[in-house]
Amino acid sequence: MGLLKDFFNNTRKPEGLLGKLMVDTMNDSHAAIAAWGSQFVDVAPDARVLDVGCGGGANIRSYLMGCERGRVDGVDLSEVSVDASRSLNARAIADGRCRIERGSVADLPFDDASYDLVSAFETVYFWPELTASFAEVLRVLVPGGRLLVVNGSTGTDAGSAYFTSVIDGMRSYTADQLRTFMEQAGFADVVIHVADDKPWISVIGTKPGASATATRLRDEGPDYANWIPADLVRGSLAVAAMLGGGWALASALRAGRLAPRVLGAAAAGAGAFAAWCQFERARFSYRGPRKLSKQIVEGTAAQVILPDGGSCLDVGCGSGALSIAVARRNPHASVTGIDPWGADYAAFSKELCERNAAAEGVSNVRFMRGDATALPFDDESFDAVTSNYVYHNIVGANKQQLLRETLRCLRKGGTFAIHDLMSTRRYGNMEAFCQSLRDEGYEEVRLVRTDQGLFMDRSEATPMRLTGSALLLGRK
Repeated sequence: MGLLKDFFNNTRKPEGLLGKLMVDTMNDSHAAIAAWGSQFVDVAPDARVLDVGCGGGANIRSYLMGCERGRVDGVDLSEVSVDASRSLNARAIADGRCRIERGSVADLPFDDASYDLVSAFETVYFWPELTASFAEVLRVLVPGGRLLVVNGSTGTDAGSAYFTSVIDGMRSYTADQLRTFMEQAGFADVVIHVADDKPWISVIGTKPGASATATRLRDEGPDYANWIPADLVRGSLAVAAMLGGGWALASALRAGRLAPRVLGAAAAGAGAFAAWCQFERARFSYRGPRKLSKQIVEGTAAQVILPDGGSCLDVGCGSGALSIAVARRNPHASVTGIDPWGADYAAFSKELCERNAAAEGVSNVRFMRGDATALPFDDESFDAVTSNYVYHNIVGANKQQLLRETLRCLRKGGTFAIHDLMSTRRYGNMEAFCQSLRDEGYEEVRLVRTDQGLFMDRSEATPMRLTGSALLLGRK
């Protein structure tokens, strides 16, 4: 037990031969939890990152690969760890993209407001006076910057009790305790994630205030675009004008009876389509007088209530409106928006989603590319799933199968709120589908029409081709 205890005690401050062995071991053994914890923060290509308690430098190397235009620094109390980190990241250090120092979290050797992200993997167990240490981290973060803490212990699991008894000076914390310490240090919007099948926790806090970029974005406000692009309106007007000109010319030249009639009918049809596009665009605009999109998004988001530390998937997030609305309503949970972002809706993009989140001051949301027909998530990965006007656009796919694919990702006890054009022509018999869910054990399953007064009435839904709009609600 003596040699084993000596080895484990090198997790705190690796020294000597056992310390070198421990550092090598950490780089391998911590890879899985580091990858799990890192998924909850998006790191921009030009981000400035600091890894506190950097150990053997593996996390620094991972960040450097994602921050091709940024820089990643590290600090560790152990000389053995610093040497190993510098060796592993020698190229980046030579290129001026990395600096690794020996030092304590209690007195970080870095300037105020230097970093967009500070990470701490498997290390806060040994930090002195945790509130003061978090306050020191807060100092080196830019306004709006984040602290990511990832622990392989929930503070209550069996491993926690064993290792705190073996390793001198080690203290294990629950996620709620870490949140309290962060908030006492001045962090805001603290978000907790807990792994499904391992005693792993991730706690993320944000420094209050906003960077100059964030301030500009908030001043400008979000741009949720419009499902009727401005180019479509302009294009349809141009076509109508061209056909109208052709009709006028054919009439003036007296080019028989057929040509003017055909051109006239085509011009009238193109003009009607252009008028309809303008009507739709105005009704859906977030900045127009009707704000129908905003009403639908906020109404759908109101159906999603997440537990602290919970997670939600928004399928077909488009410009991020629903994802951000859910994240704003559930500040202690996380939201993932997924979308293929293609030519069909060229105005929508991941970059637009991220800009809108920054403009709204929402940090507990992330966006990624993916396909609703084969979602890139394990079964039962989320506490809630949602979507708005997405599945009816997926040509050739069975809509009830799309719903099944989304519900596959929902945990037992999780809720769903899916809004779409659920007419019989598109979806088949939805009442039978709801009953099949009930038969399988789903609870509170119901189909709520939203085109009969909830979001719009029939007189508005019909000309906008939104008849059949409904919310599918329930619990798995």
